[in-house]
Amino acid sequence: MGEKFTSRVGYLIRNFRIASDMTQKELADKCGLNESTIRNYWK
Repeated sequence: MGEKFTSRVGYLIRNFRIASDMTQKELADKCGLNESTIRNYWK
């Protein structure tokens, strides 16, 4: 996938997480993922 798409997905995840008042760790736990996976979406 293109870099533009990946950046957009990361942006949407971050905004959802912040609007939900969640840390990256909390979101990762809810999704069944590692915190590093969530962090990598924002790169």
